[in-house]
Amino acid sequence: MSHTTGTRPTPVPTVRVRWAWHWGASLILLATAAVLLTVYEGLPDPYPMHHSLTGVADGFASKGHVVVFLPTVIGAVLVGALAATNTVLARSLRTRSERPVGRYDHLDLTGKSTPESVAALGPVNLLLAVILSGVSLLPVIGPLAGTGMIWGGIALLIAVIAVQSVRARRQQHS
Repeated sequence: MSHTTGTRPTPVPTVRVRWAWHWGASLILLATAAVLLTVYEGLPDPYPMHHSLTGVADGFASKGHVVVFLPTVIGAVLVGALAATNTVLARSLRTRSERPVGRYDHLDLTGKSTPESVAALGPVNLLLAVILSGVSLLPVIGPLAGTGMIWGGIALLIAVIAVQSVRARRQQHS
């Protein structure tokens, strides 16, 4: 006995992954790693590991490559994961109308995704790279510039999410 009830009525517009955002995020993190490699010998030991909201160091650890590069490595993993998620969601949205309606709908990753929300993953990825780059470079560029990168990236990230939320609401009501 089949549990399908037909096909989905309306096709979703084609969603393309905008790779420039993801490549830009990767380049930001590569540039951060290059700067850290260049200035590694001049970095303080003990190395500042935690900073207050104003950028003042309040936690320290012995300087080592793992300690210095950890925020950059975390950023690289996040950039890769968001790029992969963007690719999977875009492909899934493209093929949603071709899949039959049935008992596996609860596994559909795109159940509440819209082309706009999938497209927003690129700018979000870039802003996360800027934030983690600011965290990585805080001991190098100083508290003022570092916290500026971090808080500026967070503010822009909130703005992107707010704009996407408003667009999604408007689309639901129209």
